[in-house]
Amino acid sequence: MKIVHISTYDILGGAARAAYRLHSGLKGQGHSSQMVVRKKQSSDPDVIGVTPLDTGQENERELFCYAAVQDRYINANRTKLSNTIFSLPYPGYDLCKLPEVIGADVLNLHWVAYYQSPFTITALLRLGKPVVWTLHDQWAFTGGCHYTAGCESYISDCSDCPQLASDPYSLPAGVLKDKIELFSGSSLTVVSPSRWLAECVKNSALFGRMRVAVIPNGVETDIFRPISKMRAKKLLGLPPDTMTVLFGAEYGSERRKGFKELAAAIGHCLSDPWFEAKAREDKVRILCFGQPDERIDSIKIPVISLGYLKSDQKVREAYNAADVFIQSSLEDNLPNTVLEAMSCGTPVIGFDVGGIPDMVQDGSEGRIIPAGDTVGMANAIIGLLSSPNLLVEMGQKSRSRTERFFSLGNQARNYSDLYLELRGEAKAFSKAGPQTKGKIRLKPGEPGKRFSPSVPLITQGGSDFSTVFDRVLLRTLKDLSPKLQRELDELNADRELRLDLINKQGKEIERLQAETDKWLKECDVLWEKVNTGEGERNRVASELEEVKGRLEASEADRSARLEVILKQGNEIAKLQGDLHHWLKQCEELWSRINVLQDEKGQTESELGNLERAKAGLEEEMRIIKESRGFRLMCRLGMVRGINNG
Repeated sequence: MKIVHISTYDILGGAARAAYRLHSGLKGQGHSSQMVVRKKQSSDPDVIGVTPLDTGQENERELFCYAAVQDRYINANRTKLSNTIFSLPYPGYDLCKLPEVIGADVLNLHWVAYYQSPFTITALLRLGKPVVWTLHDQWAFTGGCHYTAGCESYISDCSDCPQLASDPYSLPAGVLKDKIELFSGSSLTVVSPSRWLAECVKNSALFGRMRVAVIPNGVETDIFRPISKMRAKKLLGLPPDTMTVLFGAEYGSERRKGFKELAAAIGHCLSDPWFEAKAREDKVRILCFGQPDERIDSIKIPVISLGYLKSDQKVREAYNAADVFIQSSLEDNLPNTVLEAMSCGTPVIGFDVGGIPDMVQDGSEGRIIPAGDTVGMANAIIGLLSSPNLLVEMGQKSRSRTERFFSLGNQARNYSDLYLELRGEAKAFSKAGPQTKGKIRLKPGEPGKRFSPSVPLITQGGSDFSTVFDRVLLRTLKDLSPKLQRELDELNADRELRLDLINKQGKEIERLQAETDKWLKECDVLWEKVNTGEGERNRVASELEEVKGRLEASEADRSARLEVILKQGNEIAKLQGDLHHWLKQCEELWSRINVLQDEKGQTESELGNLERAKAGLEEEMRIIKESRGFRLMCRLGMVRGINNG
């Protein structure tokens, strides 16, 4: 089957996540499932985000009027009974011409505030396809409140709304009347995740005669699964023997979420001697995720704020790190947080409201406390934390019950069976011929033939609502007129300042214009010179080219010379080495020459002495020769003299 889910968001908020889980579960069953949303935040290619076509000035005025009424008549006119969202069901996005919608076998509406109006929903109903509306709060069958805070006026006409401080024009009643008129006779099937909401639907003036089925939401039991609590606490930096209490809420400041009651219950816990002793020993921690109420600082136990957890792994760790999960809502449908905690094997303590008792059986998977009984909640917290074995047993039962009744596969199969049944009925109805009260005519006109993610924005309201709306708008505009006049006066004053500034800037512009004209004339002169010098520039360019050629040739020669010089440098370096060696040898030779010179001088001196001795001897020989007469005697004397010498 081809199923198209229509939801304001795909993954933002609990209702959107529940719708996205169903979409994923149906794909897991082999169906072709798509989501058509106003604001897409996932990367899922099967989620289509639409934008409004250009609606023109007329619709822009109407949108301003709706915004003014929403802001002044509703948002600024709330009582202290509730601060949960209260929204007008206009305008709406017309999806009837989208190819995804046209090709669908089944359409499934989810949380569609700020996206679908009674007119656009009725147009979808008239396509002849099975339409299922899965309710995530009470807005579909009320005059605008998303949770009634105990009011049951939706059973009749939504008059005298207790959430509005003043409602002289019965605006919620007008909204509900139009819904009843437009949806009357339709074959819409309403699905409620909880038995409580199903009973509200059956008792409502709008859906009381329509088919209502109860199909609980599912959770990914393969993702949200038990892990070791000791390990989970360690991941959060907690000692394994720390007792932990977890709570979470998208907006903790919303009164119906019961943060005030939760804080009171923790305060009662501290009155118990055993719990107080554990707290004094620093053995107790409060864990919270989401956006807690600012009064969280009033809790006299250390609080670990985990903030917005962006991954399923982090969410799983938080649930597993908790010994017990607290669901303190005073109004709720079938909270995803309870299913996720149970799937992780963490017992739940919650008030007996909405669909919480559908999930948690008192004494089996946790404790169910009468709504608002903070003392009873405190006793339940102490009773479970002081019984570790009971916590383990309840955690196991929580996991088992989730797998049995609240798995994503179970939810997808239940929806698949419903779709098949409705599809068969639709075929039979189609053969018999549809019986309708007439066609819904939407403003503005039909969209073009080319299908596009951009769709018409329908600002049209129902007859009852429009009658009331005109009077409400008149009052709203009257209330706004002093403020608008003040804003207009401020704008006029600002306008005068801007005009004065514009005049000053105008004079400055004139001055700059004069200077610009002067510069332009100078530019003309320079341009003339440029044109005159064009020939000279060409000549210079030619010379530059010639010089460039010479430079290139010189560069080539320089490179060759440089290469030769480098080679010669290497040779010179080698010769310098040889020269150094030779110089060293020369120094050694010179030293030897000096020694020889000294030896030569000494030898020459000795030779001189010998020469003089020789000369003396020769003289003596001469005298001897002259004295031959005494030759013998002289000879004997000479011999004796020589021997003596």
